[in-house]
Amino acid sequence: MPVRDLRLSSLIRVGAVVAALVGGAGLDVAAQSPRTIEPDELARIREAGEKLLLIDVRPAQQYDTGHIEGAMNLPAFGLHHPRLPAGAKIVVYDGGEGTGEAEEAWAALDAQRQDVRMLAGGLLRWESLDRPVVRPPGTQPLRLVRWITPEQLGRLLAQNRSDLAVLDIRERDAFSRGRIPRARQSSPRNIAQDMAQKSAPRIVVVYGDGGEADLEAAEQLRRAGFRAVRVLYGGFPNWEARGQEVAR
Repeated sequence: MPVRDLRLSSLIRVGAVVAALVGGAGLDVAAQSPRTIEPDELARIREAGEKLLLIDVRPAQQYDTGHIEGAMNLPAFGLHHPRLPAGAKIVVYDGGEGTGEAEEAWAALDAQRQDVRMLAGGLLRWESLDRPVVRPPGTQPLRLVRWITPEQLGRLLAQNRSDLAVLDIRERDAFSRGRIPRARQSSPRNIAQDMAQKSAPRIVVVYGDGGEADLEAAEQLRRAGFRAVRVLYGGFPNWEARGQEVAR
C-alpha cells in the first residue's frame, strides 16, 4: 500500500476513535453532520459573482453526461488528497440518488478544515428545480433519461420523500401480484397525461419489465416537461432479484 494511503488509513482510524470518544462523553456532535446549502442559495451566490469551488464528486463518466455549469470533477475517492486552495469556499454535490458520495467528500474535506458545504439533494434536486445543467452536444437517443439502480431507489424510498413518485407501467394484474412500495400503476401510453392530472413531484422513477417500454415511457415524461426522470435499471424483475421489498 502506498505511503499516502497508509497515512490516510491512519487518519480515518484516529477520526473514528475521536468521534466515538466524543459520543461516549455525551457531548454535542451535531457539527459532524454535513453542512448543506439549498439549490436556491447556491444559485444566488453564483449570480452574485461570489467566489466558490463547485465540485462534482461523481465518477468522470457520470460527470460527462451532465453537470452543473462551472463545476469541476473530482470523484469523492480523490478528495482525501486534494490540492485545493486554502480558505476557499467549497460546495460538493453528487447525483442526489442516495449514493453517499457527497457525504464522503464532505467528510474528507471537513477533516482537512476546509470551508465546505454539500448541495442538498444533489444534481437530481438541482435539475428538478429547472436549474441549468451542462450536457454534451449532439443527439443522444436517451439523452434526457438516466438509470437508477434498485439500491439507489431503495435509499430514496427509505427517506420517505414527499417529492418522489414511482410509476409502474406493467399490466394491472402484474401490478396486483407484486410491486415496489409506494408505486402506482400507470398506462405507458398515457403516462404523461396521468401525471399531468396529479400534483407534480420533483422526482419520477419509472419501471416495468425492464424493456424498451420503460425507456419510452420515461421519455414521454421528459418531453412533457418533467425534469428529474429516472428509469429503474432492470425493471421490477431486477428489483425483486436484488431482494428489495415487494408490496402485495
